[in-house]
Amino acid sequence: MADPEALIAEIVAAARVEEPDMTAGVPVPPPGGAAERLRQRWTGVRWLCLTATPQGGWDLPMLLGKPHALNWGTPVHPRLDPAYHAAFLRSWHRRFDACVRGLHPRWLDIVVGAPPTEPDEIAAVAMEQYAYCDDLGLDVGFPAGVAREQVPADQWYFWWD
Repeated sequence: MADPEALIAEIVAAARVEEPDMTAGVPVPPPGGAAERLRQRWTGVRWLCLTATPQGGWDLPMLLGKPHALNWGTPVHPRLDPAYHAAFLRSWHRRFDACVRGLHPRWLDIVVGAPPTEPDEIAAVAMEQYAYCDDLGLDVGFPAGVAREQVPADQWYFWWD
């Protein structure tokens, strides 16, 4: 597998995500964070798969071919394939103890043991997350909203229409 940080940097550069302003300091996400609010919308989820994976479950997209980010794309990356999902998950697991809690064909739910706490790091991760899943702009907000509501939370949620 290619270097996860190199793949992430490539995607962030291709997406041309604007860095959020963190001059106000470290945000405090609302209780439960965006992930919990969005999870309340789940209905009829009846899919269960148990499989041995490395710690954190970062390789699940490679094993299962999910999630499908069909509306994702830039001229450089026409499709977010399982290797890119795995790169983000592996990097986030290494840096923030992020572990897959739920995986569906259209969404990904992550629990985060040590979310970023420094403003510069929060801003950088917000850019990564928005480049990875710009559908965050629909409910959480653009990179500034992602930095405020999702990145410092202990739950991260991504979905693709």
